Amino acid sequence: MANTYPTIGRYPLVPAADLASATSAINTVNGDTRKGGDSSGKKAGLEVIRDSSGTYAKYISKGAAATSAWQLVDGSAAVTPS
Repeated sequence: MANTYPTIGRYPLVPAADLASATSAINTVNGDTRKGGDSSGKKAGLEVIRDSSGTYAKYISKGAAATSAWQLVDGSAAVTPS
């Protein structure tokens, strides 16, 4: 489907701007983590790959709220959507 985030393995490949935006599909609470699909929404422990101009990093959601932080899996950085 063209409206879904592409994947690397089982992980959605999410543009850095989407990860940082509280209103993007990946940060939708109790709804849609696809660009137009019907998945279950953001939840604590959701793992994604952030794409920053072709540089990839794995992040994990620290909570289910749209503004809950995404933590780099090695703990060295976080992205808090706003």
